[in-house]
Amino acid sequence: GAGSYAVFHFFILTRVPHAMVGTWVVSEVKTTGSDKSNQALQDGRVQFRRDGTMIVQANMDGKGYTIKATVEVEGEDLRITSVNPSNGEKVTDVQTIRTLEGDRLVIEDHKGTVLMMERLRE
Repeated sequence: GAGSYAVFHFFILTRVPHAMVGTWVVSEVKTTGSDKSNQALQDGRVQFRRDGTMIVQANMDGKGYTIKATVEVEGEDLRITSVNPSNGEKVTDVQTIRTLEGDRLVIEDHKGTVLMMERLRE
């Protein structure tokens, strides 16, 4: 019974790879062109939970903000679905996982913005 529970809980219910679960700190943001909107994520924290939830904590113009979303990983695709607070519409963004090894996670969005993250050891 315990073995079945473990397989079900850790492999079937999970929407994100076990290696991604945890809290990550954005160590570097690389952007292409003039779009600097993601620079606010620098030094921010991104938490991935096994149940497919993601919580982003960052600062913009000296004010802290939190974004809650759901995530799902298929191969190298990271699908992030959040709700626009202005109109309540769900928005899904697909990003590419470039690196997920050990304490290093690198993702890239469709605009070419790259977030380099390091696992937070607590």
